[in-house]
Amino acid sequence: MNNRNFKLPEDLELLNSNYLQWKPCMKNLLTLFGYYHLITRTETNKESTSADKLDPRRKEKALAILCLNCDVKMGDQFILESNDDPSTFWEVINKSFSPNLIDENKTKPSVLIDSMIAMWVIINLPSHLKLIGEIFLQNYNGDKNPPLLKHLWEEFHLYTQRHNHKINSNTSALVSIQGNPTTNPLNSNSSRQNQPKNFPCCSPGWHNPLTKHKEEDCSYLKPKNSKPTVALNTQALIPSNSVIILDSGATDSMFNQLSYFVDFIESPRTIVLANGSQITAKGIGTVKIKLPNSHLKIQNILYCPELSNCLLSIGALLKNHYILQPLDNNKFQMIDQSKKVLLDGDYSSGTLIITQGQKHQTNSILSVSNRIMTLHQSSGHPSSNYLSKMYPHLNIPPISCLTCDLCKMTKMPFPGHFPKPSSKGESLHLDLCGPITPPSESGAKYFLQVVYSFYQYVWVFFLQSKSEAKDKVKNLILQIQKTPESMVSNIVSNNGTEFKNFDLLSFFQKEGISHLVTSPYTPQQNSIAERGN
Repeated sequence: MNNRNFKLPEDLELLNSNYLQWKPCMKNLLTLFGYYHLITRTETNKESTSADKLDPRRKEKALAILCLNCDVKMGDQFILESNDDPSTFWEVINKSFSPNLIDENKTKPSVLIDSMIAMWVIINLPSHLKLIGEIFLQNYNGDKNPPLLKHLWEEFHLYTQRHNHKINSNTSALVSIQGNPTTNPLNSNSSRQNQPKNFPCCSPGWHNPLTKHKEEDCSYLKPKNSKPTVALNTQALIPSNSVIILDSGATDSMFNQLSYFVDFIESPRTIVLANGSQITAKGIGTVKIKLPNSHLKIQNILYCPELSNCLLSIGALLKNHYILQPLDNNKFQMIDQSKKVLLDGDYSSGTLIITQGQKHQTNSILSVSNRIMTLHQSSGHPSSNYLSKMYPHLNIPPISCLTCDLCKMTKMPFPGHFPKPSSKGESLHLDLCGPITPPSESGAKYFLQVVYSFYQYVWVFFLQSKSEAKDKVKNLILQIQKTPESMVSNIVSNNGTEFKNFDLLSFFQKEGISHLVTSPYTPQQNSIAERGN
C-alpha cells in the first residue's frame, strides 16, 4: 500500500490551531486501517490477540500513521513523551489540546506546551481584546503555577459576561460604530436595562471622533506602560542583565550585551512589542553562550541594549529541529535530533531560564553600589561617615538602606487625652488582666489594677473570675469617698463587659460618676492604667 494512503492532506496536519479539525479526520483514517480501537485501548483481549497474529507490526504502523500526520516538531515531542507507544501517543495529544483534559497535569510536557499555547493566544489577540490578556497576565504575575488555556478561557468568559456580549458581537459592533458612530448596534438586541449610554465613547483600539477629547489624547489608543509587556516574558524578581530566558513570545532572539557577540554587523531596525511600544535593534550577529560543559553558538541574534534580559526565541530554536524536553523538579533540556543535550535550565518561577556555566564577565563583577551595600549590611548598618572610616580606601557615597529607614522610624504621640484630675480622688483608671496560666496558688486567674490618677497610687486585686471585678470596684469607690475631700468623679476603662454592665452603670449613675471608655483596640488612650502592667 502506498505511503500516500496513510497521510492526510498537508493542510490537515496537526498544528497548534487545527486540533478539532484534525481529530475526526485522524479517527476516520485509523478506523479505515483498523487501528483506532488499538490506540484507544477499546479492544478485548481476544480481539487484540487475533489482530496481533494477523499483523505483528500493527503498533509500529499505527505510531507511524500518527507521526506522519503531525507537525515534525510536535511528532518528535510526542514520541519522547509516549515511549514509542501509539496509545500513549494518542492520549498525550488529547491531553495537550482537548479543553476538558486541561486540568489533568499528570505530565510536565503537557503543562509546558499548554502554557506556551496560552502565551501564543494572548500575544495574537485582536487589539480590541488586548485588555483580556493584560488582566490575565496581571492575575498570574509572580505566581509559580504557569497560566493555562482553561484559565485564559475562564477569564475571557468573565470578561464577556461583564460586558454583556460575546466576541463575535463585539467585533461586529466595532465595525458598525466605525461606519456610523452615532448608532450603536447593541441597542437593538439588548434589553432596556442593559442598553449602553447614548453619549459617544471610545473603544479599545479605536477613537470615536464625536467625543470631546482629541485623538492624540485618547487613552484607548495609548499603550499603558504600567501593564506587563507580553512579548518580553520576564519577571520583576529576576535581576536585570543576569540571565538568558527562553521566550515563547519573541519572534527573534535578542541579547542586550554586545560582549556576547563573536561577530556583529550594524543593521538598525525597529522592533514592535506586544503592547505597542517600540525598541531599536542596533544590529545582528552571532553569540557565544558558555554552558556548564560546552559552548553554544547561535546565529542571527539581534542586539537590543534596551532589553532588561537576554531572550532566546523558542520558535527560532524549534525551526532548527531542537526539542524542548521537560524534566523532574521543574527542570528542562534542549536537545537536537541526535538527542545531544544543548542546554538545560529551570522553569520553577514560570520563566524558562537557561543555566549557564559561569556568569558573563560583565555580570560576575558586582557593581560598586552593591558591594558598598554588602559592606554596610555585614558591618552592622553603620552610617556613611563611619563606613568611610572603616574602609578609607573606598569612596563611600550616601547610603540608602531600607532596613535603616524602617528601624529609625518612631511612632507619633497618640492624639488626645482624658481630663487631668485637679483634686485627689477625682479620677480612677481601671484595667483587668488575664487569664493567667498557670493560676496562682490561691486559684487567681485575673488581677484588677486601679490607678489613683492624682497620686499615681495603684491598687491590685487578685480575682478568680471576671465577675468579681464589679464588686471590687464598688467597694473601692465607697472606701475612697469616705475619705475627707475625696470624691470620685471619673472612671476610665476599656469596653470590657466587666466594666460595662448594668450593675456598675446603675452604681455610677447613683453616685454621680462619669464612666469614660476608650476606643476599641486602642489601649494607648488609657496609658495611665496600661503602664502599670
